[in-house]
Formats: sequence, C-alpha cells, structure tokens
Amino acid sequence: MEVKTIRESSASLSPADEVRLRQMNENFCPKEWFALMGELLRKLGNRGLLVVFIGIQGAGKGTQRRYLAQIGFHDIEVSAKLKQLPEEHPARKLMRQGKFVPDEIINNIIESEIQDNGFPVFVALDGAPRNGGQEALLKEFVDLHGYAVCAIHIHADEEVAYNRAKARDIAEGRDDAGALLKRIDQFKLETEPIIPSLEKFATAFLRVDNTNRDPEEVFFEIKGFLGVTATELIHRSI
Repeated sequence: MEVKTIRESSASLSPADEVRLRQMNENFCPKEWFALMGELLRKLGNRGLLVVFIGIQGAGKGTQRRYLAQIGFHDIEVSAKLKQLPEEHPARKLMRQGKFVPDEIINNIIESEIQDNGFPVFVALDGAPRNGGQEALLKEFVDLHGYAVCAIHIHADEEVAYNRAKARDIAEGRDDAGALLKRIDQFKLETEPIIPSLEKFATAFLRVDNTNRDPEEVFFEIKGFLGVTATELIHRSI
C-alpha cells in the first residue's frame, strides 16, 4: 500500500513524543492510539485523515463508520444530516418529491460539518461521493484543507447486500422494495464507475469483502489499514 503525504514538513518528533508513541504501540488501545496519532499528525503539519466509505446498499458501510466513531473518529452520515435539515430547506423538498439532492448541497453539508467542528483530525464519511460531481467537489475540499483521503470500498455479494438493506429498511419503517432497487441501480450507474478514479486520488485505498464475515472481523482489518496509513503519514512527514 503506497501512502503519499499531503503536506511536506520539516518537523520532527520530540524525544518525549517518541517515548509516548513507543509506549502506546506496546500497550495498544485503539481510541488512545488514534488520539495520539492525531496529535502527532497535527504537530507535523498534516490536517488529518478523511475516511470515505463506498459500497452498495447493505454492504455494511454504516456499521464500520459507527465502529470508527467509537474510537474517536468524527462521524458524518450524509443521509442523516439531510434529514436534520429544516422542512423548508430545498434538499428536504427534493427528497419529498423523490428527487436527488444536488451535488453542491451534499458538498456544503460535508464542508460545514467538518468546519463547524473545528476540522477534526479523523473523519469517517458515509454517503458521499456517490458520483463524479461529488468526487470532484470532495477533491477540491481536501486539497484546500490538507486532508489525506483513505477510501474504503466495502464489497458484498449483491443478493446478501440487498437482503441486509431490505431488513434495515423494514426495521426503520421504510418497506419500499422499489425505492431500494432504485438506490441500488443508482449505485451501479453513478457510484461504481468512480471507484477507480477514487482509488487514484486517495492517499490510501482498501477493498474489503463483507459478504459473509463478522462485522468485528472486518473492522479489525479496517482499523489496521488506517493505523498503517496514519503511521506512514507521520514517518514521511518527519
């Protein structure tokens, strides 16, 4: 896995930071470890890591995003943020009409969430980018603010993913198979084609299969991937 630094730095770790890093590696606690990684990244001039989840409905993106939130990542679920907008907001009106929300509105929601929370050093994003327009806007944002992007493609067999998504929709009172199939078709038509370009522009990329695996097993793999990425960014900034 090749990791590129977003911003070059002539800074170095102090002896005290080196001792803390060694002790943290010896006594690994994910939440404390990533907190230290975030502190060191900021000292070395890196804004932090923006983790982007991509995958078909029911692949398990939301579960992994919530796991990251438990160890200190700032959690952004685009669909939840849209639902929190005032009823009179243009996006809510479009949603009630069954229409797609423009890319600019999606991007503004993400930017505002990150900026309003003081640019968290670790961010987990689910729900964007879903097309080339959103990808271009996201790239402009991370280039401007210096985030490293870690793209994680969670793959699952389509039938398995559909059944998971359907069960979730029913549990949430949204038993509409037609709407679910429409979202899946949208993924195939608009989101799946951008995965290769997302892999190219991301600082690091991981494809993980989640067809018939325990979610905690998948999270162990993702957590390790992000730990390696953060460590490489630190080492290459010294």
